[in-house]
Amino acid sequence: MGEKLKRGSLGGLIYRELYLNKKEFRAGAILFSAFTVFCLLVLLSFEHGNIGKILDLVIGDPSTEEARELAEANIAHIHQSIVFMMKMFPIFMSSQFIISGANITGRDELASWKRFARCTPVTPAKRAFVRMLMSACYITFSVLLAVVYMNIVGAMQNEPVTYSEYALSIMVIAAVTAFTVLAQIFTMIFHSMEKGILALVGIIMVPVWTAAFINGMGRHGKPDDDMLEIVTAFSEAIFPFTPLIIIGILGVGFAAMYALYKRREK
Repeated sequence: MGEKLKRGSLGGLIYRELYLNKKEFRAGAILFSAFTVFCLLVLLSFEHGNIGKILDLVIGDPSTEEARELAEANIAHIHQSIVFMMKMFPIFMSSQFIISGANITGRDELASWKRFARCTPVTPAKRAFVRMLMSACYITFSVLLAVVYMNIVGAMQNEPVTYSEYALSIMVIAAVTAFTVLAQIFTMIFHSMEKGILALVGIIMVPVWTAAFINGMGRHGKPDDDMLEIVTAFSEAIFPFTPLIIIGILGVGFAAMYALYKRREK
């Protein structure tokens, strides 16, 4: 690895990133594959297996036509919900590849790699650029996995992927990107992956969870107050701007990490 850094710092940094993340990539591929197989088996069971048989028993033999129509409507709603969940679950698994960048930052802090960085022809700008460049590659890979998987499920169920589903999936990936970039920045500030994650949770996640909890308490459990509808509407509204949002997140990450790397060289 050191030889590659000497030959070309930019290529060496990219090689280093891929080399250090190879175990995480393998684990991520296994997890994504496992979740994909599980979700596809659930869908097959719904159509041809035990889940479908259980739902047929729910319909039973209603005494009136109105009861049968109500039961069939409920099952149709259950089917729609299951298909939606099976489309979305592996997207969270594909997003784990984006988190790889935070792994490298944590390892650098643990190993005090900054002491050796000065021995290589690597400038702070190149280090920050490669970190965000690799994040962009991970994002692209995650989006491709998500889109291919969702379309496979849609084809199996004869239900094309909707605009809302695309919007939700890309918003999930954008959110993971933001959390990952913030985790890297906090890790560098506090010189510890653990402290960086704690700062991320304390500054970002806790207020968000608290607001969601308070908002939920104020709804008095009304069935029409579905948080998913709000999130979906928000996702649809920002979907056309999501690429710009992700570019903006990476731009902020580059500027912050460059400033932190630069400060360390003083």
